[in-house]
Amino acid sequence: MRHSLDATVTTQPHEPMRRDFLRSSGLALGGLQIGSFTYDMYENNFVMLKEHNLPVLDTLLPAMIDDLEQRGMLASTSIYVMGEMGRSPKINAKAGRDHWPQCGFCLMVGGGIAPGAVDGETDATGGYPISDPVLPGDIVATIYRQLGIDAHTMLHFQPKHELI
Repeated sequence: MRHSLDATVTTQPHEPMRRDFLRSSGLALGGLQIGSFTYDMYENNFVMLKEHNLPVLDTLLPAMIDDLEQRGMLASTSIYVMGEMGRSPKINAKAGRDHWPQCGFCLMVGGGIAPGAVDGETDATGGYPISDPVLPGDIVATIYRQLGIDAHTMLHFQPKHELI
């Protein structure tokens, strides 16, 4: 049986983001519990999003979700789409958006996340939370729970040497 992600990726040019989606799917099939790949954009956002990143994401994210669901793996596989922090609500001089820790986004699929659930709300510009803010620690605690780690566990680290 040929699954939707396999068919989608093989019919598209092999750009890095497409290869990473296929690689992630393969790693999930192999039992990988957590992994990531990133694409950062600080300038020329409108062209990059319209011509490259969003068409790839719009095609391959649903295909990856469908593929995992067809294989019976979506409930035990977590997919997160997020940045390392939010992006400023204002466009900078290079047609990009700068780091903005006041507010960000995270799309979560699978791994026991309730479909269609929305937590938090921003102001009209997406610059500040106005109700039910979700903190980075909340996202990390959710990832830990999905990995079977108690988020309240204290980990003690003994450095081998100090760097300064």
